[in-house]
Amino acid sequence: HGDGHGTGHGVAHGLGHGHKQKSNHDNEIGSFSIVSKDVEVEPLAFARWIRILATLPEEKGKLYRSKGVLAAAGKAAKLIFHAVADVTETSDGPDWGEFDKRIC
Repeated sequence: HGDGHGTGHGVAHGLGHGHKQKSNHDNEIGSFSIVSKDVEVEPLAFARWIRILATLPEEKGKLYRSKGVLAAAGKAAKLIFHAVADVTETSDGPDWGEFDKRIC
């Protein structure tokens, strides 16, 4: 990569030697978190909401990726979800612990 080190980079080669990684994101990319304590979601309503966000017209913004651990109404297990664009996967995680705060 033109730094004069040669090409034999081993595992011990450090990352902090002055190179700055170029970001592929521009200033239009952002992130946010939503945390609600003592709230449970209805899984079907949540899935519809995520689908709406993922399919909004591009001039309204674009949801690239979302993920979370949710408390689902009527379920002891954590609801795990991950979405990229409009493809969403959900699965049951472990049960909420006795002292865990059920959050969304």
